[in-house]
Amino acid sequence: MERGRMQTLTLIWGAMFVSQTLFMVVLFVVAEPSGGGDFDPNLIALFAPAPFLFGMFGVKKLLTQLDAQGMYIVRWACFEATVIFGFVAGFLGASAAVPLGLYAFGVLGLALSRPNEEEYTAWEVDRLGDG
Repeated sequence: MERGRMQTLTLIWGAMFVSQTLFMVVLFVVAEPSGGGDFDPNLIALFAPAPFLFGMFGVKKLLTQLDAQGMYIVRWACFEATVIFGFVAGFLGASAAVPLGLYAFGVLGLALSRPNEEEYTAWEVDRLGDG
């Protein structure tokens, strides 16, 4: 694999950590949660496991046509979506445990999906071998 591609993936991966953390900074330091009125903000958090689980398991099982770079990016987007669900729930008045818990899952997903050359190469060999 070319070195530039791995550097690019690592840069994007790091930027995802920063962006997920920024959501929590905005929620807890900058913004004032508005409250959801009659709407229960915890209902939003019920949907958060779906993108997390898809990022952890579904992408590798169901999106095998993606190249390795695409696989990484889709997984990271799923983990970011998990954090966004928490951000929105928190902004609408959910207890702090909801956004912080979903943030922890998003960061965990990112930590477990750090780009590495072995996984990249194995994914490409499997993908091209199936074609």
